[in-house]
Amino acid sequence: MLKKRNAQGISMHVIIVAVIALIVLIVLIAMFTGKFGGFSKGIGSFGNPSLTCIGQGGSLAPDECPSGKVQIASRDSIAKGNKCCREPDKERGKTKS
Repeated sequence: MLKKRNAQGISMHVIIVAVIALIVLIVLIAMFTGKFGGFSKGIGSFGNPSLTCIGQGGSLAPDECPSGKVQIASRDSIAKGNKCCREPDKERGKTKS
């Protein structure tokens, strides 16, 4: 009669590696098609640590930013231990970049 065969399936390791590879592929496609553009614009609202505070339209404050201003990252504020403050962008609810 017929012999019983052992079932041969895909191991869990192969499935896990395939899922990880799929996630990496999706991230790469999103990066190369520019789908992360909104993310990078949002990051810009926190300031640029490689630029000076004045170069980003801000002013240095020794303690906290005055009311109506937001704190952003800047090269000179980090080095001097001050805060870089500038006016928020009213149109988008974010700071100017």
